Amino acid sequence: MNAWQMSIWCWVIFVVGMIGMLPALIFGVPGLVAEQVVTWAAFGYGMYLSTVVIRGGDKRLARNGVPGTALVLSADQTNTVVQEGEFAWEAPYVWKYGLEVTVPGWQPYKTMLYICASLSAGETVPVRVARFNHKRVTIDRDAYNKQYSERGNPARDGRPAEPSDDFGADATAAEPDVADELAKLAALRDRGILTDAEFAAQKAKLLAR
Repeated sequence: MNAWQMSIWCWVIFVVGMIGMLPALIFGVPGLVAEQVVTWAAFGYGMYLSTVVIRGGDKRLARNGVPGTALVLSADQTNTVVQEGEFAWEAPYVWKYGLEVTVPGWQPYKTMLYICASLSAGETVPVRVARFNHKRVTIDRDAYNKQYSERGNPARDGRPAEPSDDFGADATAAEPDVADELAKLAALRDRGILTDAEFAAQKAKLLAR
């Protein structure tokens, strides 16, 4: 289960818990302590996942997770923003990335990553993976910034990425070159990583930009 799915479940538990506590709130009937603890714990963890992990990556997982790499199979901008500034237009969009994760000693597998960061289909990025929940991954931003400070990121219109303490803050700032993106997608299709249908869908999204 990835961080996005976990956050959704936290909000579901919170809403259900609040509904269960309505009699106590309306009529003053004592509620179950355990129910209240679970409800507010779900709220707190849901807020953490939504405003911290999805906003800038899971820092705890980046420190303690298993190192690996991930090939970006697809990149889709969602309509969800994570509020940061005073005004809504200052908030970065959440991007949905399809990844093929490779960790030494493990079989490669696919998962989804939701994060406010600008990545490109065909790009390989360093990641950290949860030891028991392999679907939960985050970008290893220290390794990522080091990687792209030493050499330019060819997926980002030829400009090198500068190291930043606020990884992913420029989620909407960089637009990759369409021709390069198409070439990388074609290479993924030729290697059998993307199906013809997936290739066609990603191609249509690129041409529609």
